[in-house]
Amino acid sequence: MNENHDKCVVCRETIVRNHTRPLRVCDLAVCQQSYRNHLNQAGKICVVCGAMVQSTPTTKPVTCHSQNCQRQAASWRGADEAFCRVCGIHLTSNQRAEGICAQAYCRQQLTVASAAQKSQRLNEKRERLEYLAMSQWFTSGQGEDVSSSQTLHQQCPLPIVVPANRRPLSTPPVERIAILRENLVRLVETAASEASTMEHSSAELAERFGHERETEEAFEAEKADSNFDVLVGHACGTCLGFCCFAGREHAFLKVSDVRRTMTDKHIVNVETVVDEFLSHIPDQTVEGSCLFHGPQGCGMPRRMRSDMCNTTLCPSLVNLYHKSAGQAEAQSYLMAATNVEDDLDPEPRVFALKVAKLLTTS
Repeated sequence: MNENHDKCVVCRETIVRNHTRPLRVCDLAVCQQSYRNHLNQAGKICVVCGAMVQSTPTTKPVTCHSQNCQRQAASWRGADEAFCRVCGIHLTSNQRAEGICAQAYCRQQLTVASAAQKSQRLNEKRERLEYLAMSQWFTSGQGEDVSSSQTLHQQCPLPIVVPANRRPLSTPPVERIAILRENLVRLVETAASEASTMEHSSAELAERFGHERETEEAFEAEKADSNFDVLVGHACGTCLGFCCFAGREHAFLKVSDVRRTMTDKHIVNVETVVDEFLSHIPDQTVEGSCLFHGPQGCGMPRRMRSDMCNTTLCPSLVNLYHKSAGQAEAQSYLMAATNVEDDLDPEPRVFALKVAKLLTTS
């Protein structure tokens, strides 16, 4: 693109130089939309100035009617010339490494395309892993045993592939516990300060948030009776906590989470609350993972865990939700710990298998 170009390629009005503004199109919504529509419909633009070319281009590289643009494009005969992979404009030397220009539309399209490609790769890998898991299940001889069970329908289990935590256990380092303590102190002090500002005692605070607690408990009770919640337990028990790695020394806890524990246990003293959380760190934890991540899963009671930990579904659990929807309660599921989330390892690998047997509850 011509670095001295300062006219909107749609309305031809002058663009005030500003790093936050587009390089070719002004801020008018109609110009932005017109330019996006042109590119979305595979329209061509001048490789020099970026102006929209409405007629069918007869030359390569594509240029507008400007003689200056045509002369400049004609001078590009070197093999090292590069063009944006989205819009086709000529790239500056600084842009050639990425293969994309600085236009916001192009960068957004590249991000969308990259995400779609990654999603497609993961879906294809998931399908290969499901086939591999079923093959290993039949080869191991488990297929005959499970399918002959009188408590299950005479059908194969539905394969569900989940990530695999394969990290070893070790004694949690005191340095990491110290960092966790600092994070907890900050959260609890904030929660206590809010309570003090509202001039509520712990009992009044419990009453204030009582309706929230009742709603959450009703939701938990409803989930506890659902087959999906049981399936999630089997799936996470097979995975062994791949998603917990990101918890590190904060466990995703927020002020609202520690406030819930303060309300539940009727304690407001900062050190007491912090000690309550720290008491749930297992003696052995998964190396490099959340400090509450132990051999039996999370060391904290569910009510003390962060809302994120209690509600977030990984892609494998979302897949489980869709596969289990509308299925009979007696449907069985083959949970397989795999490398499904490892984008650097395209070779399908199955590390563990577990059959979830859901019996009818009539």
